[in-house]
Amino acid sequence: MGTTLCVANPKGGVGKTTTSVNLADGLAKSGKRTLLVDLDPHCSATQALGLVPPDRHPFMLLEAAGDFATPSKSDFFAFCPSSSSYREMDLLAQCSEDVLGVLSAQFESCAERFDYVILDCPSSLGALQQAVLA
Repeated sequence: MGTTLCVANPKGGVGKTTTSVNLADGLAKSGKRTLLVDLDPHCSATQALGLVPPDRHPFMLLEAAGDFATPSKSDFFAFCPSSSSYREMDLLAQCSEDVLGVLSAQFESCAERFDYVILDCPSSLGALQQAVLA
C-alpha cells in the first residue's frame, strides 16, 4: 500500500507546485514508484513538466492508474495532468457521492500501484481541495 501526500495551502505562490514536482522527482530518482497528480485548474504542475493540459482530466475518464503519462525517462515517475477545462475541474470538485466514489476508487488504485502519490492541490479551500483531503 502506497503513501499519499497532499501538498495543500489556501494561499497561492507559496511553492505547492514546486514542492510537489521536486518531491515526486526526488522520490522517483531514489527508486520509488511515484505518481504526481495535478489537481490545480491552473495546470501549474502540468506546465512545469512541459506538457499541454488535456481537455479532460484522466480521473474523469476513469483511466487506469497505469495509463498515466511518463514525462521523464524514469520508469519510476508517472504523471496525471490537470484539465484545462474549468468545467471538468468543477465536476471533480462537486462533493457528490458519485464524484467522491470516482476519486476514492482512483486513489485506491494508485495506492496499490505506486509507492507514493503526490497531490498538487489548488490555491483555495474550495470543494475540490476539501474532496481531495477527504
